[in-house]
Amino acid sequence: MAKLNSKRVIGSDGNFISVQETERYLNNPNINAQILASNTDGTRFWTNNSGATGATGPTGATGPTGATGPTGATGADSTVPGATGPTGATGAGGPSSTVNATNTTTGIFYPVFVAGTGNQTPRIRTTETAFSFDAATGTLTIGGDLNSGSDERLKKNIETIKNALDIIENLRGVRFNWKKSGTLSLGVIAQELEKVIPELVSGDENKTVTYNGLIAVLIQAIKELKERIEILEKNSK
Repeated sequence: MAKLNSKRVIGSDGNFISVQETERYLNNPNINAQILASNTDGTRFWTNNSGATGATGPTGATGPTGATGPTGATGADSTVPGATGPTGATGAGGPSSTVNATNTTTGIFYPVFVAGTGNQTPRIRTTETAFSFDAATGTLTIGGDLNSGSDERLKKNIETIKNALDIIENLRGVRFNWKKSGTLSLGVIAQELEKVIPELVSGDENKTVTYNGLIAVLIQAIKELKERIEILEKNSK
């Protein structure tokens, strides 16, 4: 802490002050005095005993509004799409490949084919019968009769088949295995039948046959054969 040098105490009137009056000057804020003090290390400095702090002056007038600041930098481009959200939860499984039709009445059921999954067979079932189609082998299974439209009112240009026996003689019945499934079957060759009864063959790349039409030819062929037998029997008597 600084100690006073009694030889350099100066009062407000410019005169030196005695050591005895030093404490009075320092403790009286109403007396202005300049004092040459020294630190414990011997360095000296001038200090003063200031008077009391005056009252706070009135607040000054509000200054004018400052100039508008510069426009801020443009924000990020809003046209850039955001990050892709997480993948949603897996939805519920689809319907079974088997469409079940239940009915307590004797009404008619209209079959609908649905795609099978894996090794399942597309099919439609009722409570009494089954109707199914195996897409792998092309086999259509019906648990009942297959009815084809044959009403006379639906037809025109009706005429009896003639020379049915001659037609049958030009046909060939064959036994074979299907290439895809290996299943043994019986039938005719579409290309051969097309040369004799073209109206029973359809398609170009994979030809199909309307086998129901062959029944009509067989009926008439049997009737013609019966007539020939009757003639022979009559002439043999």
